[in-house]
Amino acid sequence: MSQADWAPHEKSMTLGRLAGHIAEMPEWGAGVLTTEEYDMNPAEGEGYVAPEINSVDDLLAAQAGAVDEVERVLA
Repeated sequence: MSQADWAPHEKSMTLGRLAGHIAEMPEWGAGVLTTEEYDMNPAEGEGYVAPEINSVDDLLAAQAGAVDEVERVLA
């Protein structure tokens, strides 16, 4: 992930964070299926914390975990 710190725009997330964002997307299905509401402005310390992505292996593990979670909920 040699270019993970690159951002397409000064207001954009970095390439590494964008890749992590895409890897996490399957898990959103689990959240939709298991919660009745979603707070877009949670109190400090109560919101979503993105996994730390420092390598391609981290990225693949995050994506696999997200898929595993939604498959578990769907079962």
